[in-house]
Order: sequence, then structure tokens, then C-alpha cells
Amino acid sequence: MMSDDLFEQPPYMFDRSRMSAERPLLVVFEASACTACERFHRRVLQDKSIPRLIGEYEAVQLDARDAEGRVVTPAGEKRSPSEWDRELGLHYLPAIVFFDERGNEVMRLDSETLRFRMEGSLQLVLERAYERDAQLQRWRRTKAIESIQRRSAGL
Repeated sequence: MMSDDLFEQPPYMFDRSRMSAERPLLVVFEASACTACERFHRRVLQDKSIPRLIGEYEAVQLDARDAEGRVVTPAGEKRSPSEWDRELGLHYLPAIVFFDERGNEVMRLDSETLRFRMEGSLQLVLERAYERDAQLQRWRRTKAIESIQRRSAGL
């Protein structure tokens, strides 16, 4: 698993069961010798827009195969990263799970993720657009139309 300065270091205490956090939570589940994870680091996390957006999150990188480490989940439960991965029902690595400030899961990317999709997902969660429209493509289309309308109106 590739270590990255974008992510917070242990201890991992994400309990939001009693009190909301200041920022949403981004959890990236990865594993050593994972080709897709390496591509994700090389092609997505190295893009200049992604680190800036991730900086708006409480972001953590976890080894999905780690049965020894401990994490306090947003629900306040102690789990190993591998237990949490299984509990969430993730099927692909890297898996990216977004939680709001109250600890509710609001979105997940459980498949190969390219820069465009990652950037849009990070923005969608930061803007809380999932409260209005959970589909990334529909939200992007709405944003594009609004941008065109603003330009046409001279704003």
C-alpha cells in the first residue's frame, strides 16, 4: 500500500455518534500489491486538483487486509480495517467511501476511479449535493447548465 501525505496518520478516531465533525470524512481502502491502487495514486491522486479537494476532508487511507489495526468508525465502533471493509460490503480496491459530518455514509466509489470521477465526487460531497441529487452525472449536467446560464446572463 502506498503511503501518501494527503492522508491523516493513526490513531484513527472518526466517532461522530455523539458530536458532528467539522469536515466530511473520506476513507480510501487499499491493499499492498494492488495494481488498481497503484494506478489510483499515479493517475488520480497526483493530479493538481485532487489534493486541494482532499484537503477539505478528514481523509484516511486504510489497508483493507489489516486485521490487527484499530479504527473507531463514524458510528463509534472499534473495528480492524479489514472488519470495517467487510462490514461496509466493499468489493473492489481501491474503494472510496464518503461520510458526512454526522457520520452518515453519503457516497462510495467501489470500482476503478479516474480523475474526472474522483474530482466530481469530492466536489459533490463538499457541496452536499447528495442531499438534492445522488447521481454524479445528473449533478454535473446541472452544474454545466447553470454555468452556461450565468455566462449568458453576463454574471
